[in-house]
Amino acid sequence: IVARRLLRLVWQHCKQPYHPAEPVLAILRPDVPDLDSWVFLKGRGCNNCSQTGYRGRSAIFEILPNSEDTAAALFAKSSASKIREIAISEGMHTLRSRALERLKAGLTTAEEVVRVTHF
Repeated sequence: IVARRLLRLVWQHCKQPYHPAEPVLAILRPDVPDLDSWVFLKGRGCNNCSQTGYRGRSAIFEILPNSEDTAAALFAKSSASKIREIAISEGMHTLRSRALERLKAGLTTAEEVVRVTHF
């Protein structure tokens, strides 16, 4: 089972540091305890990015591993949270973790991570 989303990328030619709004950081903080030490980037907007600050997209994926434990949990009709817990323990990377990798690398914004991964 595969989940996929597209993250908008910060346009590299007009990027600048910024501090995301506290409500956005509050959503991300449980996943990243050292979030306050990160440097955040966003595009200020220019003619090349149509004043959006974004240009291009990056795909992020969450792939449920095909293992005996996940198959047994699916067959037993376990809760989604239990299946997710098993999958993460077996090495699955979540959409949020992949998006946070892009955020830490300065490729996208905190607002974009929340928009794409906050369900």
